[in-house]
Amino acid sequence: MALLRHAQGRVVLVNAPDEWEGAYIFRNNWKEGLTINGVDSNKVVVAHFLTRLEYLPVNGRIEPVQMGNSIFIYPATRIEKDSSCGEERVYYWDKYEWKVLILK
Repeated sequence: MALLRHAQGRVVLVNAPDEWEGAYIFRNNWKEGLTINGVDSNKVVVAHFLTRLEYLPVNGRIEPVQMGNSIFIYPATRIEKDSSCGEERVYYWDKYEWKVLILK
């Protein structure tokens, strides 16, 4: 939650785990959990909740893939590199930890 609490501007999360080993860690009470931890829930957007059926077939870490002028993050997120993100920070979950996505 620290990366969300101290973020300037909007934060976009890609592949927030829908559950982990059966525990619905991000799906239930998401906004309430942010508020309790001192995070402005209006500044946090989840672009994709990654389900167990999506992450189990992936061996190792989920890594962004360069596709022309965009970046694809398995299984369903495509981000245009030329898009103006302003103060937005994009983070993705690679099955082990949160990583910042560098769009430049």
